[in-house]
Amino acid sequence: MQLSIALALAITAQAQEAPVQSSEKVQVEGSPEQARQASVQLKRTVPRSELERHGDTSVLDVLRRQSGITVTGASGSGKGEVRMRGLGGNYVQILVNGEAAPPGFALDTLSPALVERIEISQMPNVALGTQAVAGVINIILRQAGSRPQRQLTLGLNHTDGYRNPTASANYSDKHGALSWVVAANARHLKGDERYLSEIEGGKAPLQRTLEQFNHDHAKSWSLAPRLHWKRSDGTALNWQVFANDHRYDSVGRDQTEFVAGPVTVWGNDLYVSHGSNRSLRNQLSWSQPLGEHTKLEIKVGASNSRIGHASDIRYLDGAGQVAHFQATRKDSETSALSLLSSLRFHYLDDHALLFGTEFKRDRMTSRQSDWLDGVSQLAGLASHTEVDIDQRAGFIQDEWEITPRLAVNLGLRHDVLRLVSRDDLGRRTTFRQGVTSPVGQLVWKLPGSEKDQLRLGLARTWRVPSPDSFSAGRQLSQDNTVTSPDRAGNPTLKPELAWGVDLAYEHYLPGNGVLSATVFSRRIEDAMVTVRRLEDGRWVSMLVNAGQASSHGVELEAKAKLSQLIANAPAINLRVNLSRYWSSVDAIPGPDNRLNSQTPLSFQIGADYAFPALPISAGASFGFVKNGTVRLSEYESEFKSNQRTLDAYALWRIGPMTQLRLSVANLLRDPERKNSRFVTADSWQTKHTSLDTFRVFRLLLEAKF
Repeated sequence: MQLSIALALAITAQAQEAPVQSSEKVQVEGSPEQARQASVQLKRTVPRSELERHGDTSVLDVLRRQSGITVTGASGSGKGEVRMRGLGGNYVQILVNGEAAPPGFALDTLSPALVERIEISQMPNVALGTQAVAGVINIILRQAGSRPQRQLTLGLNHTDGYRNPTASANYSDKHGALSWVVAANARHLKGDERYLSEIEGGKAPLQRTLEQFNHDHAKSWSLAPRLHWKRSDGTALNWQVFANDHRYDSVGRDQTEFVAGPVTVWGNDLYVSHGSNRSLRNQLSWSQPLGEHTKLEIKVGASNSRIGHASDIRYLDGAGQVAHFQATRKDSETSALSLLSSLRFHYLDDHALLFGTEFKRDRMTSRQSDWLDGVSQLAGLASHTEVDIDQRAGFIQDEWEITPRLAVNLGLRHDVLRLVSRDDLGRRTTFRQGVTSPVGQLVWKLPGSEKDQLRLGLARTWRVPSPDSFSAGRQLSQDNTVTSPDRAGNPTLKPELAWGVDLAYEHYLPGNGVLSATVFSRRIEDAMVTVRRLEDGRWVSMLVNAGQASSHGVELEAKAKLSQLIANAPAINLRVNLSRYWSSVDAIPGPDNRLNSQTPLSFQIGADYAFPALPISAGASFGFVKNGTVRLSEYESEFKSNQRTLDAYALWRIGPMTQLRLSVANLLRDPERKNSRFVTADSWQTKHTSLDTFRVFRLLLEAKF
């Protein structure tokens, strides 16, 4: 921290040269790189052109190719967890139009056709929230352009012998002060999953082989209409709706070979399941100029999401006959309301001050049932839970142009979070936490250069686990072992608090190129880790606070034309990024005691080329993610195989309004391997799991009218 303050003072003393505009005071037009250069915030933008490039059907696969971001799972599968700076889960703040994504929101069901751009920030913004230890991903839904547009895209995906159709449409227009856009997407999915697991153990001998097969079928649609009304005096009204419906069903089987150890009745089964995830979100925003230098903005949001899942499992005996029948069901509903108000005014020529308040209220209800041979398995366990979450916040930020070459944002935000959980057994859990988060970001254009600049960011952030992690309930595992335990909540759990610093250097090249290097560090208090314990003869896993943890890393990024590096070379657009991360949890013995199974290394390289004499462009992208072994606790460790991805595309512009796009994802078909190991002084158990992956071929016809 002292080094960062000294650097800021040195910058202030020298920054007295040619002017630079503060991006918080003006609307920057041009390329994403130009906007990135002008902004005080440490962020970058993924534009529409990049969202469309590979013909992806899920936003997950677009994020997979971004610097500093990795996604678990195979490319093109539309499944996985987004990780930023190697950390996933609630370490990454996911926003939709600047507001927290609604509960149950899944990036794998969001099509790029509904997205205008994606903003990726390494540092939080006090107006958007500071629950962002690793960073922020803000998804901006489609907006109306300056000209009317009608676009239709029809596609066909082929993977593992299945053909899956997709369709998307976009319609935008304007009339006087009113403009509107309607974006829609629908897709049909079929696919198979085949898992192979081997479980071994001792001191009591244990050896099993489990083969799992799932056939999945899903249908989904999404709709994102938006209305925008703006008067000549600057008054504006926006109404954004996002609706999503995802339904699926699955059939499968589990087949276990008991080589050594006890034989259970739960190892062989046939099952069918079905479920749905439906959500509706409304956001109304109003902005009103109050004189020449002041602007008031109010945003009101309301959302509702419903998630349901049911399954029937028939456990088979050695003769293949049904020995037991289990029926489970779980339905949850979340309703949310939000109100955000902010006032921005310029009180000096070089200062803009932002005040704001935010109120949110979520109510989550859940009902579940679990019947085995007509007998409820929830005796003594909750079947109905309710969770109320209230969050209040106030923030202030000074956007200060210290000199024409130096700008800084200094912000402060205070959040108060209150959570109350109740169940039908009369148990009640109350959690309350207040967090004050200072955030500072600085950009300094180096003397004598218009293309080189330094950035510095300091912030306090926090991480709150899911409400299930606080509640006193438990989710049962039918075949309870140390590698397949029950899951329990922890009412004494506290959120993580983190201090972070980022330092970045950027050099901008002609033709929207950029070279950048970033180093960062995070120090985390009350780090949460998962522990497994033997309670009343059953293995149980839960989150606990385990003291301090740290994470730091280096991120390198380059975007340039090959002709800028090699004389007379073709005008190939190159994209390269390399990220290296380190972390440790003090309470877990090393080596490999990485925080949240942090990804230690990722590398990506991509190239695009437009043939000058042909209406054809093509490109490819290669990515490598190093995983390896991670220590989860004193007794547990986990190994994940490295991940390689190779995607390619070709685009044929048939005419001025029509084009055909062919793309292939996951060309290398790297299988996924995972090993879990639990070792104590008198016993051990390991589980090896493998999953084959498949290539995904896509053909899309895109037409504008």
